[in-house]
Amino acid sequence: MHVRLQILIALLIFFTYSCKFTSNRDEPKTFYNTISGWDISYIPIIEPYRATSLDKGITWSINRPEVVSSFDVIRFGVSNNFIYGKGSSKWFLLDTKSRLFAEYDTKQELLYSLKSLMISIKPISECNSYFDSLADNKKLYWFPKDGKSYPTYPNINPDTVVKINVTGSLEQPDFFFSPSLPFKKSRVYFFLVSYNQKNNDLYYLSIDNSPPVLVRDSLLIPAFCDTSKLEITLYTPYSVAQENHIPEEKRFLKTKTIYIK
Repeated sequence: MHVRLQILIALLIFFTYSCKFTSNRDEPKTFYNTISGWDISYIPIIEPYRATSLDKGITWSINRPEVVSSFDVIRFGVSNNFIYGKGSSKWFLLDTKSRLFAEYDTKQELLYSLKSLMISIKPISECNSYFDSLADNKKLYWFPKDGKSYPTYPNINPDTVVKINVTGSLEQPDFFFSPSLPFKKSRVYFFLVSYNQKNNDLYYLSIDNSPPVLVRDSLLIPAFCDTSKLEITLYTPYSVAQENHIPEEKRFLKTKTIYIK
């Protein structure tokens, strides 16, 4: 009987504590009103991106499902499709639409990059400050209205692009581009694909090991580079080759280098 009473008390404490983390316990759980689960704390940002803490707010990280990894975050802000802020060692920006991810040594560099991309700068606050507001049933400034999805904002509109011409037959493509490009202070470069085939389900582009993107005409790919060169790869990913019964020895893969001067 004594053990049962202890279990009942523990359950009451758990459910009382859990109720603190939803704006209304009668509401169905959604991305924006779910901020805890067992020993995990969440700050919803732009679906599917959210800050996560496994140690009650001592440290926070943001998952990047497109590359199956995460990065540390101390404070951040949100504007349009962008999440930006301070990590454990560097300042970062993440475009949730194009999946562009960039890191800078200083806040000034980050702000310059945001301005060059014509992104309005919204407040940057500590993760724990956001979480405390959510725990008090206060919505954060970027949250959509009840029952609404996060707004759809236009893609980045770059000032200059580097053209990548993908040519050749479906069986044996090739690609060409200018061998060098001028240095940009933001270190964000844009590549525009020109492709002479209407259909394609085999060939993908990856820039400096970024997530592969299926090649199509007028495809715009942003890339961050803080070195003197970028590796551009046109290839058939291993999983795609398997699905199409292409043996490994015949799987297409070609890499070329573009230099930044």
